Amino acid sequence: MTPRQIWAATGLLGGLLTLLLWTQAPDAGPTPAEVRSVQAPRVPQLAGLDPHALDQEAATLLATSSLWGPRVQAAAVAASAAPAPPPRWFISGVYQVGSEVRAVLHYEDNRAPAQQLRQGDSLPDGRRLVALDRGGVTLRHTPASLRAARKLAREQAAGRTPAPVALEEYVPVPRRR
Repeated sequence: MTPRQIWAATGLLGGLLTLLLWTQAPDAGPTPAEVRSVQAPRVPQLAGLDPHALDQEAATLLATSSLWGPRVQAAAVAASAAPAPPPRWFISGVYQVGSEVRAVLHYEDNRAPAQQLRQGDSLPDGRRLVALDRGGVTLRHTPASLRAARKLAREQAAGRTPAPVALEEYVPVPRRR
């Protein structure tokens, strides 16, 4: 092909591509004749309430209205509120800076901020960190946490002989890749 034919073919292909894209392009939008007027939403009016008045009567009327849904009595809420369970937690990792080794404790649902623990620190359930290494941590029960763990083991056994609770336990930390 000669250079002139290459230019002609390029121009022809460019024209066809432009025509194809032009026919496939979306509309520019509605014309002004097609646009309908949209009314602003209206805020419901409370009977007897002047929205510009800031007196005690209007405030009382607004506070006792059911505009935002049914009112719940505070005593009923307090009676039905059960104590919140303690936050669930897990040890997410172990790291070392210099000669100091620390474990990172996270709470599920981010109820509390993450904590950095060292050897000898207590966990939320009362156990103590007695050793830390790159693979995990060794935990030791205190007398109170040992009683709680044994009680939990009895409850989970449901009539069977409960599993023994070890005084110390090695907990491996999941490795991230």
